[in-house]
This record gives sequence, C-alpha cells and structure tokens, in this order.
Amino acid sequence: VVVQGIADCAFVENGELVILDYKTDRGITLEQLAERYAGQLAVYRRALAACIGMTVKETLLYSFEAGLSITV
Repeated sequence: VVVQGIADCAFVENGELVILDYKTDRGITLEQLAERYAGQLAVYRRALAACIGMTVKETLLYSFEAGLSITV
C-alpha cells in the first residue's frame, strides 16, 4: 500500500512525539472533523513512529473555523 500525505506539524514534548494537522473544513462539528480525519491521523501516527523511532504521545487536529484543537 502506498500512501501520500504531509503532516502539518510534529514536535517532541517530554520525549514523545505530538502530531498536529491543520484543517480548514467549514460547516461541520468538531466531532465530525475527528471522524473524517481519524484514519489519516492513524496513518501519520504509524508512519512517523516507525520513521523517527519515537512513541507518539498524541495526535491533534486544529480547526481554523472553530479556532480549537481536538485530540483524535
């Protein structure tokens, strides 16, 4: 399986990786946003953990419309 994508932001916090992806979707709830992108973040989690060799602490979505981040 070949997957192409770019994680918007990844950083180390207390020795673990945090993945943050920005979203510009409009007219949907934060729950819908999380449901829509959960699979994408799961792929990022697996790929970055394998490539960097670090535990992923959390994956976050930031909604520009809501001005909030949510853990997925």
